Amino acid sequence: MTHVTLVAACLTVALVVACRTAPILNPNGPLGPPASASLYHIAQTVVKAGTHLGWVIELEGPGEARETLQLRNHEEVVKILFSKQSLQIDYVSSKNLLHSGNEIHHNYNNWVKKRRVRIQRKVTEIQ
Repeated sequence: MTHVTLVAACLTVALVVACRTAPILNPNGPLGPPASASLYHIAQTVVKAGTHLGWVIELEGPGEARETLQLRNHEEVVKILFSKQSLQIDYVSSKNLLHSGNEIHHNYNNWVKKRRVRIQRKVTEIQ
């Protein structure tokens, strides 16, 4: 294999890997529960909404949860901070998701977006 062919092959592999990664998404924003909802009810809703999607959830304190999602050979761990006013999901760690610096496999962002939408939808249904 010539030097030019080897360089071209390396660049091609790097390009393919780069297309599968994106900047890590740490979504945050308003939560919007009913005024009568307590932080306890919001926490219970966060747990139920995550369990349904396959997340393993550990409540770590008032308004704080650590969540792990394992799909096939991929794993992601996030910290969720919530209050009656807001929701924030922060990256903690991952396995087999091409994490490097602020980049990660684009599926991570899809899973986190889906998680945020599910929490927000379920919280608005609290009675």
